[in-house]
Amino acid sequence: MMASVNMTSQKFEKWRRALAKELIAAYTHYHIWEQLWPSEEHVSVLNQFRVFFHFTTAAHSQLFFLHVAKITEHRKDSINLWRWLDEIEKDPSSASRLSVEIKELREQLQTYDALINRIKTHRHKRIAHVDERHSWPDSNIWQDNIVTIGEAKKLLGALESGFNKVSAAYDGQIWSLRSIGLEDTSSLLKKLLVKSPTDHL
Repeated sequence: MMASVNMTSQKFEKWRRALAKELIAAYTHYHIWEQLWPSEEHVSVLNQFRVFFHFTTAAHSQLFFLHVAKITEHRKDSINLWRWLDEIEKDPSSASRLSVEIKELREQLQTYDALINRIKTHRHKRIAHVDERHSWPDSNIWQDNIVTIGEAKKLLGALESGFNKVSAAYDGQIWSLRSIGLEDTSSLLKKLLVKSPTDHL
């Protein structure tokens, strides 16, 4: 168990950096997953190298699920958004400054409970703890707990917005949670498109 310590500025900074790291990773994997989504422009390339892109897309979507599940889990022995808010509220001086932002972030996260539960189902049954009663990949688990690109984008936007509301209210800092090179996947697909199918890559 992680010992509870008052939310000092040093602890706030440590936790903020840890959460930011997870959010940046989630956003990066999401963005690659999004760009690999079959579109009219890229479907011919995706089909030409279908095995590679099938498993690449699956890998990035699963990593997105893992990072989001870690950020939004309810655990007292890890750094996550819920515990971050709980620890802030234990410090009267911090809580008084951040009460509105904390309340809004809790309410915002709760509207995504169903989606987050679907994401956690994928983590528990298909990724981190494979359920041996099911074959892999399990189309039934996916169909029953489908997570669309649009849903993932909205959830990430809510997590980023809430994170920065708390951060800004604490000490005025607004963090960029998007890494460089996010268009690399689209650029790669465009380069593959201009090659002849008979070209050696």
